[in-house]
Amino acid sequence: MARHFCYETRRGFKNRDMTVIETAPAVRVATPDDALRIINLYHEIYEGTYPDARMTDFAKLRRVLASDDYVWIVADDGRAIVGSIVYRVDPVNLLAKVFGGAVLPAYRGHKLTEKLMVYGTDRLKRLHRPVEVVYATTRTVLEAPQKLTSNLGYRKLGIFPNVHKTAEYETHALTALFSATA
Repeated sequence: MARHFCYETRRGFKNRDMTVIETAPAVRVATPDDALRIINLYHEIYEGTYPDARMTDFAKLRRVLASDDYVWIVADDGRAIVGSIVYRVDPVNLLAKVFGGAVLPAYRGHKLTEKLMVYGTDRLKRLHRPVEVVYATTRTVLEAPQKLTSNLGYRKLGIFPNVHKTAEYETHALTALFSATA
């Protein structure tokens, strides 16, 4: 699989061959037609080890992308999906869980995950029944996810010790973003 290399300059992003991409990746809602490119993103970042089948199983992912139970946001550079974040919506309880954030290494450091989350939160506000609470579990072994959610107004609610097994068990923090009506 081809690796993506780029960095941001004053004029835009540059590829490894030094050609300038004049615009940043477009942030938008994913469609079922994006399924293969989303799978490629998670495969490239996690080398086939991502534990959630929604990011690895083509048929399952297409169903998820067609479902009203999910709002899946992607960053598309015109050649590939270079970033992704997922919201699982519970319209009865007006909740959403945000998870599965992934950005290609070449696109990190430009607040792309933040842009994906801001766009996703805005979409959740425009649903037929807007959600009142968006929650996330963030890895405690990395500072960036906790800093990101804090910068976006999420409140820290607690810790889940040894909640998730990746290569080994790790602790996650629970954070939530509350609307004015929550």
